[in-house]
Amino acid sequence: MTKKKRIVSNPKVMTGKLVVAGTRITIELILEKFAAKVLRADVVCPIRVIVS
Repeated sequence: MTKKKRIVSNPKVMTGKLVVAGTRITIELILEKFAAKVLRADVVCPIRVIVS
């Protein structure tokens, strides 16, 4: 069983900041949201689908 890296750094993505693998979501942004007491669901899935 291989481990996948979930947090990565690449100079070509977001100027080398730590990001969630496969995204441009920085760890810095996630920590800022949690510090601002944003709900976990709003950090993980910021786009809400409205179903009528």
